[in-house]
Amino acid sequence: MAKIRGLQTNMMSIRDSRKSINEVTKSTQRLASGSRIASASDDVAGQSSAVSSEAKIRGKIQAGRNATDAVSMLQIMDGGMQEIGEMIVRVRELAINSASDTVSDIEREMIDLESKGLLREVSRIAKTSNYLNQNLLVGDERKLRIKIDTGGTSNDSISFDLKDMAQTPYALGVSDVSLTRQHRATISLAKLDYALTALGDSRAKVGGTLKRLSSANSKLSNDVVQESKVKSNYEDVDYASESAKLTSSKIQANASQAVLAQSVGSGMDYIKLID
Repeated sequence: MAKIRGLQTNMMSIRDSRKSINEVTKSTQRLASGSRIASASDDVAGQSSAVSSEAKIRGKIQAGRNATDAVSMLQIMDGGMQEIGEMIVRVRELAINSASDTVSDIEREMIDLESKGLLREVSRIAKTSNYLNQNLLVGDERKLRIKIDTGGTSNDSISFDLKDMAQTPYALGVSDVSLTRQHRATISLAKLDYALTALGDSRAKVGGTLKRLSSANSKLSNDVVQESKVKSNYEDVDYASESAKLTSSKIQANASQAVLAQSVGSGMDYIKLID
């Protein structure tokens, strides 16, 4: 009976020692990695929630990149419109000059040459303002959709029509502006005023969309911060608690090994005596 009791003591000591060593290993891994969940078996539900939070975080970060890229695209559009607006204002200034009796028809011919050059530049800027090979100011029949959140509804995107952004001389109604005669210059003034109004409307749409994208980006940044906190609650280790647990497990492991060494030694002596 004494021999059986010795073997039972040895087995219990080995079990307790292994358990304590496993706890030391797990605590060490958690403290080293900073993660409370070293493997799925540590917390199945917690790991699933942490993975879900990670997916949301990465999705919102990508949506933020989308919004930032869209801001760059719209800034290209706005920059092109600004230059076009300045040239239209200059052509209008020339039209006012040509409509006055203080200049002759010969001077009006020179004025008209300058206006034609400016309108050609308007056309060139409209045709060369592009982003990733997408023309932005020629009035393409295309709706651009910017994904600014992780859902699948219309509330997760911002859209605008490129056809509303046409800034060519033809789209602005100034392709036939002529300043060679006084009456033509007077008629052209009305066309140029219309062009400036249309240009202002387009810039207002771009500006409004830029504001929306800026607000969306701010919200996404806040969402990432908050979702990161949620993920941290599931996943991050509590260093104070885990350090205390590691210390306790080390003490238990050392104690179990000491008991095991003593019991094994006593058991071997007893066996030798019996034999």
